[in-house]
Amino acid sequence: MAIAENVLEIEVDGRCNESLHFRPLGRVIRGKFDFARDLDPQAMMMRSRFPQGYVPGQRLRVDLDTHEAFIIDKAAEHEATREAIERKGMKLPPASESVGKVDLPTWLYWMRRAIEAGLAAVTRGAFPHAIEGEPQKYFRSAPPEKSAIEQHTEALRENNALMREFLKRQK
Repeated sequence: MAIAENVLEIEVDGRCNESLHFRPLGRVIRGKFDFARDLDPQAMMMRSRFPQGYVPGQRLRVDLDTHEAFIIDKAAEHEATREAIERKGMKLPPASESVGKVDLPTWLYWMRRAIEAGLAAVTRGAFPHAIEGEPQKYFRSAPPEKSAIEQHTEALRENNALMREFLKRQK
């Protein structure tokens, strides 16, 4: 994946090894787990199994020009870290997961909130000075998926509109 020039990327890295519930995605983004921050003696013993002494947090990356967004997992890039996690019977997500086109004002608003709350840090790029549009701030639930019947009905309506346009041009 080629990295665009005009991107903003943040890494989830809370002071107490927190994760981040990123509202625009409606899911949890894993935070950096630094074994030195954990007071549990077992954590210090686990630290020796990870060459960096921590498991990197996931990153949120958004291209400010195309509005394409990604979830980046740096832990998947480190061979020794990945092997240590897999030995424990756990599995890491892919190194890069495309989220598709996103609503830029909403993503920037929630990324900034994560940074202001101390749950993330900018790892690449900078926030733009001006943002066009209003962010979505309230999320009750994810929009419902359209059923097959609704999708088919919508396709038929679009087809009918195209046919009407075609017939008008034939007159």
